[in-house]
Parts: sequence; C-alpha cells; structure tokens
Amino acid sequence: MARFLRVAAIVGAAAIVMSGCLLKDTSETWYVDASGAVNWVVQEKDVRSDASAMADRQQEESVYWLAVQQQRHPIAMGLQELGGAKVRTAVLRGEVPYTVQTDARFSGLDEIGRRLLAAVGALGESAVTHEGQTWEWTFVARDPQSLGAASEPSEGVSALVDELKSLRVVLLAGRFESAQGFSLSNDRRIATFDEDFAESQNEQPTVTIKLRWKN
Repeated sequence: MARFLRVAAIVGAAAIVMSGCLLKDTSETWYVDASGAVNWVVQEKDVRSDASAMADRQQEESVYWLAVQQQRHPIAMGLQELGGAKVRTAVLRGEVPYTVQTDARFSGLDEIGRRLLAAVGALGESAVTHEGQTWEWTFVARDPQSLGAASEPSEGVSALVDELKSLRVVLLAGRFESAQGFSLSNDRRIATFDEDFAESQNEQPTVTIKLRWKN
C-alpha cells in the first residue's frame, strides 16, 4: 500500500496487515452529531474462514465467534484501547458467515485523530475549531519512520486501521463546505476517504487532511 496510507493510518489503510484466514467485508463510518461528538461504527459482514479443511474452518470461525460473544474480538479491543466510550457489539447474523456490528463513542474527530496518532507511533496534530455554526477538523500526520518512532499498533488498532481506506464521515446535521483528502457526496452530508489523494501523497513526509462543515 502507498506510503501515505502507512503514514496517515487514521484515514488510510493498514500500518500492519493482520495475518489469518478469516474473510469478511468491513465498513467503517464516523457519524458526527451536531455537538461534534462521533459514533464510530464498524460492520464486519459475512465473516468466514477460507481454510481448506472443514475442521480448520470450524476452529477459526469458533475462535472468532467466542471472541465476539466476550466482546474481545479485535475491533472491540481496538476501540477500547483508543478510549472509546460505551463500546458495544451487536450480532446481526449469528451463524456462519457471521455479521457483527461494533460501535463506540468519542468526544470528537480531534480526539480520534490524537489517539490514533499515538497508537500507530506517528507524530502530528489533530484539532477541531468551532466558530458559530462552522466546524473544521484538521489532521496532520508525519512519517513515523523518518522521525524514528519505534512503536507499532496493537492487533486491535491494526484491525481498525486496516479498513480505514474505505472510511466514511457522515454528518447527522448540517452540510460539508469543503474537504481535503475526502470526496463529498452530492448532498454534501457524506465524506468518503479519497484514495487518489492518498496516492498523490506517497512521497510526502507530512500529510494534511481537512473537513469543514456547517450545522
């Protein structure tokens, strides 16, 4: 994956791709309410093993299912590690292939950015400014390798970061006015991470993304 996605893991792709034989379709959405608070929702759909032997498939799927029941599967663990409040897991399909939705609350995009920077071992800034009805989130990530950072994300954080290449930020109120690093829907209520932008930033030691909206 492009180096930008390793640097700006918060809005890109995996810093470390998890090993294993579970296949699934994962989507991640940040729902931003009128107060700026965020509900981070992750849906893992059609989770199943691709092992050749039936016994191996059943073993891998059973391990995942047990972890979900204990709310200790990687997505839940990652949200807990990042300090998410009210982490909860809902089972949408309780037999193979499983479908599970996990969510947690954060005070704002600024908090999410700061916690993810720390978790992936990168330096940078994440801030939200608010004036009247206008909000702006600015996120700056610097290449952890060029700065000598040694820490690596945990399995739980890696599970979250791995799917952020398809991240959507959805406003529950208001409309986006502008975006850098995201493409906007026609109604300007949904911002989707722009992989073309990511590719264009491959060789940059510092990457900045922005979202500006008005309630």
